[in-house]
Amino acid sequence: MKIREIVFLIFSALLLSGCMTGKQNQKFTVTGVEKPVISLNGVWKFSIDPPEKFWQKELDSSEWSDINVPGECQMQGFPIKADIPFAYRTRFDVPEDYAGRKIMLNFHGVYSYARVWVNGEFVREHFGGFTKWSCDITEFAEPGETAQLAVEVVDRSDDISGASDYAKHNIGGILRDVELSALPVQHFEKLHIDTELDEEYQNAQLNIDYSLSSSKPSDILFRLFDAQGRMIKKAEIPQAEKQGSVSMDIESPEKWNSEHPYLYTLSAEISKDGKVLCSVPEKVGFREVKVRGEKLYVNGVEVRLRGANRHDIHPKLGRCATAKYDKLDAQLTKQANMNYIRTSHYPPTERFLDYCDRYGIYVEDESAVCFQYEGISSNKDKFTDRYLSQVREMVNNHRNHPSVIIWSVGNESSYGKNFQKSYDWIKANDKTRPVMFSFPNTVPKNKKVYDILSLHYPKWHGNDKVHGFQIKNFDRSGMPVIYDEWAHVPCYCTDSIKEEPNIRAFWERSLDKMYANLLKSKSGAGGAIWGMIDETFFLPEDLPGRGDIWDNQGENGSTEALGPAIGYGQWGIVDSWRRKKPEFWRTKKAYSPVKILDKQVDQFSPGEKLKLKIHNRFNHTNLSRTSIEWNYMGKSGLAFADIAPGAKGHLLMPELNWQEGTKLSIEFFKDRRLLDKYNIRIGKQGNELPQIKKQGRITLKNSSSKTAAEGENFEFVIDKNDGLIKNLKLGGELVIKSGPHLHLTIFEKLGWNSPIKNLAAGEWELKSSSSSLKQGVLHVQMKGSFGKVSAEFNIRINGVGTAEIDCKASGIPGGKHIKEAGFKFITAAAEKISWERKGYFTAYPANDLSPEKGSADLSYTPEMKYRQKPEHCWIYDSEDYFYFGLDKTLPLSMLARGLKENIFRYSVFYNRGGRLDVLSDAELGCRYERQAGKDSLIINSIWDYPDLQWGNYAEFIKNKKSFSANAVLELNKDY
Repeated sequence: MKIREIVFLIFSALLLSGCMTGKQNQKFTVTGVEKPVISLNGVWKFSIDPPEKFWQKELDSSEWSDINVPGECQMQGFPIKADIPFAYRTRFDVPEDYAGRKIMLNFHGVYSYARVWVNGEFVREHFGGFTKWSCDITEFAEPGETAQLAVEVVDRSDDISGASDYAKHNIGGILRDVELSALPVQHFEKLHIDTELDEEYQNAQLNIDYSLSSSKPSDILFRLFDAQGRMIKKAEIPQAEKQGSVSMDIESPEKWNSEHPYLYTLSAEISKDGKVLCSVPEKVGFREVKVRGEKLYVNGVEVRLRGANRHDIHPKLGRCATAKYDKLDAQLTKQANMNYIRTSHYPPTERFLDYCDRYGIYVEDESAVCFQYEGISSNKDKFTDRYLSQVREMVNNHRNHPSVIIWSVGNESSYGKNFQKSYDWIKANDKTRPVMFSFPNTVPKNKKVYDILSLHYPKWHGNDKVHGFQIKNFDRSGMPVIYDEWAHVPCYCTDSIKEEPNIRAFWERSLDKMYANLLKSKSGAGGAIWGMIDETFFLPEDLPGRGDIWDNQGENGSTEALGPAIGYGQWGIVDSWRRKKPEFWRTKKAYSPVKILDKQVDQFSPGEKLKLKIHNRFNHTNLSRTSIEWNYMGKSGLAFADIAPGAKGHLLMPELNWQEGTKLSIEFFKDRRLLDKYNIRIGKQGNELPQIKKQGRITLKNSSSKTAAEGENFEFVIDKNDGLIKNLKLGGELVIKSGPHLHLTIFEKLGWNSPIKNLAAGEWELKSSSSSLKQGVLHVQMKGSFGKVSAEFNIRINGVGTAEIDCKASGIPGGKHIKEAGFKFITAAAEKISWERKGYFTAYPANDLSPEKGSADLSYTPEMKYRQKPEHCWIYDSEDYFYFGLDKTLPLSMLARGLKENIFRYSVFYNRGGRLDVLSDAELGCRYERQAGKDSLIINSIWDYPDLQWGNYAEFIKNKKSFSANAVLELNKDY
């Protein structure tokens, strides 16, 4: 049994022993009430055009439509529109044991304005779609009877969250859970917890601030339990007053941080005359957040945040939060080596924060205020209550979560007095966390509305002017900087995404370089990828009036939706079904807390230890607390490293028989979770390219229109009219129809959805051509042009089918960004491709878009149906409903279509056994293309994705007026 498995069994036993006590898993209880919290989720009745006084108890709504709660209306087929009310109705039973208690309705999120009636009686209204709010219905609902609930909802165009605007459709509806709950007459109206650590960050103080619902004296008992259910402290307050506070001194508590998320449980009980009225459990994490100078500290340790921006999204229910996806998103966050989530652009559910507490994820909790530019709402009195009510609900509902380390008062908006009042209220009510705001450049110099500088989309190298703030190597003196939007995932580069998906793999350079450079800075406290989950909503195909709902699709590059799959686009490292995209593994690698700095070891001696440079990029964890497993040429074992957080050192491998051209595999684990994997090259890994010399026999036959060439296993003709090789056959099987053709694409300009132009799409004009045998090798030369672009090809091929092709082109228009440059062959339809390549990283999973070794079946396109979750991995998709609409099935899977960079060998396999190999010393990129029934093998010496933009890395090859490409090809009769 491996050591990692033994540790897992011990860990599981400890966890189970803790569960047996029941203390850390206790729930909110009310004495005498069997179910103090009852979910009202389910199928309700819905009317898009409700009758007058629809809230009346006697009204018959049985003929109304059914709708799922929670869930968006439009996503369920109801074409609601902005500022036009719609209505819900449902019935619920009030348990008899709710008698004598306060009866509450709890709405966890209704977008964006709601009014509530119970049994025909108006209860209250509420602005804001993403915070929990409650209705006291005690006087309207009778225990033991059935109550009638009516809710009117309006998707208001003036909502300060702007959420329907950036969702590209009206998201109105009951988006989150609805509950019925019972409270004793005497209960906690407020129960706020914070922890304070001493100067040595050793001992702690647990501070509890509470208020009761009644001034009648009651007894309060606070008890603190550890993770194993052992009580370690208690505080009793007999005859407690309505408001009060208490502190507990805790000696050497386990600290909570993202790497060691240790949780205690505080039980808060209210008693009267010796009888417990209710018990409230709260998870407690002992942690302290401080901003000192230019750094952000958690428990006295400087932290670097590596994260992403997360939206609530469900592909069929829309901007809806579900228990399944709340948990899954937290798990995916940890799997991707992220320690930080920005809750763009509204607060998350309490449930999601519970998982962040449990798994160890730092959270920037953001108020639902977005895109409120000057003159919209930030300076207007009529919106002040909305700003403040949302901030109050966010802070009061979420302040007890240790995972929440930063509040944000809003996203990408202009400063105004309503933001100032929001900041001031937070600072007056919660002094334990810093506050952020974007855009900070709009804040007057004499005003303070943030404690950490928020900057969006720096360049990957960190030397830039962002929102008017000059940064150098990601540093900005004065305070910490969090780039809480950076490394934008490919999304708006529509033409590139449509052509082939490798742009998603190329993006790895951006995030890896950004985070590595930020770690060298003094004030750079972290960054968050935009974004975590694809922003694609799968509206019903037959939604009435769908074309009228959002009438500017495609304008300003905001979306390129071609059908009912709408939104901003595929900007996630996972798709909306939560399937991992190519960007997921690349995030895991770039954000890895354990970085081996050597990709290749050139100096080694068989039988001696191997020393690898390594960087511990954890904030709180010594590498001795990780499990390190190695595998080399059939042997395996464990390694050990004692390196402090943030430090660099060496990892020693045992005395093995190291051999040139092999690979050493190393995996790092923490808490049974794979942190990273490396395949370290031992010695040189390049290809020994074959020499083009006389081998086999090649013969020529000339006629007035062509030259026929025949070798050992192949034959082809050279067309004298255009100089091209045509009808190349291997063992009698047609493989290449014609070529080589110049392949040259450019971006005439960069911007939203930068269009690609093919400079070799015109008519090929042959200027000269020749072919001759020299010392058993066929030499073919042709010169010509596509308009102003001139091209020259020199081909040498011997009798066994080894060929070298040189391509040179000139006359490329100056000032244009090159996307791809090389040559291609028009081929017969192949059945499979395979490749070996040199990756940017040394290890990729087998189901990646471009692992270092891989293959793709060109006929494998699994069935996909709109609005149905695919059962296969993302790489096998052959449908893209967002970019191509519902009517187009791609002829190849993503895996097959994607460019493979830096190839050693790229092979194309044909039905009857022929194989075409492209060989390179990791200098070429190859891809297979199938369009309109025409197959092509494209061989590039240049490829680039400058349309990534947003500060992402690219070569930006702009002024290159000429290029050359060289490839070695092998023609093989048999696989």
